[in-house]
Amino acid sequence: MIEKCPAIAQSITVQRTKNQDNLLYLSIKSKNKKMVKLFAHFFIQDGCIDDENPISGLTSFMLAALSNLQSIAIFLAEQCGANRNHKNRYHETCLHIAKRKQLGKAVVFLQKMGCRQDIENNEGITVNQIIVYEKKQLDRKDNNFQ
Repeated sequence: MIEKCPAIAQSITVQRTKNQDNLLYLSIKSKNKKMVKLFAHFFIQDGCIDDENPISGLTSFMLAALSNLQSIAIFLAEQCGANRNHKNRYHETCLHIAKRKQLGKAVVFLQKMGCRQDIENNEGITVNQIIVYEKKQLDRKDNNFQ
């Protein structure tokens, strides 16, 4: 029904909660894959609205990847063209956030998805620099135990 009526789809997709979450975002939070696939078509592929929460700057792809919902993240990126290197309000990409929060599975997944490690955040720090810093910290700990 919705697929046949773009005007209805447009009015549905512009609806947001008081936290500024759109319906696609809420579908991902609830882990409802059928709803995600329905709303993803209108939000991302057809470009009805900007797929970004204006408060956090997170996109649906970022939320799915950081929530370890890999099949949804892959669908959003490959089928709907979601931007894998989108920056939030702190200019952090999804890979920055996953690395900062030490979400190992998400980091590996995002690297396999081709997310760039050379993008700078507000502080001018790239994911590559975070990796180098963490390696140095581990090396120091190893040297202290010897």
